[in-house]
Amino acid sequence: MTTFLIPDAAHYPNAPAMTIVQAGELLSVTNPLITEDQIRAYAIAGQLFSCSTGDQTNSATGRFPCSFFNPTANSKNVLLLSCLVSCANTGTADLFQITADPAYGTNPTALNRLIGGAASSLSTSIGYTTTTMTLLASSVLLEHRKSIAQSTIELLAAAPIYLPKGAAGAGVGVTAFVSPGAASTWSIDWMWLEV
Repeated sequence: MTTFLIPDAAHYPNAPAMTIVQAGELLSVTNPLITEDQIRAYAIAGQLFSCSTGDQTNSATGRFPCSFFNPTANSKNVLLLSCLVSCANTGTADLFQITADPAYGTNPTALNRLIGGAASSLSTSIGYTTTTMTLLASSVLLEHRKSIAQSTIELLAAAPIYLPKGAAGAGVGVTAFVSPGAASTWSIDWMWLEV
């Protein structure tokens, strides 16, 4: 199951304190409360990553995806912090929860935000395609935004998404779709923690 977390309780005074690990475990050095300072500490420790599709061009309308998947075999919990979607023409952007890796053909390069840091454990589990695609049957709509004309929008503006390690079945993830209304240039960028 995908879990939403509040990134900084100071900005959300009525929100319960939340951590990256499974519910029921006590706060500790290895299970800290997630705040902006803790995210900076994870970045310094080489646990903050990002990737981008780069600018992609479509010659007609379509629905172009980029998936982010944490397979069952991965030993890392993942906190998805950001999903930026850009479109140079009018269009929409959507974010869906998925329970199977769609394995789109192209894997963007996952970069450790600590220069020289270790590689991401998800390098082959993030993929996109420039071919228009339909949704997987088990997809659940998480976020929908309209009118992203000539702009960039954040699909995770409300809160990050937690993708736990060892999730039942094939794993858990999300797919972002950008749907330009005409020929356009678009991109999808992700930022996440692996702990």
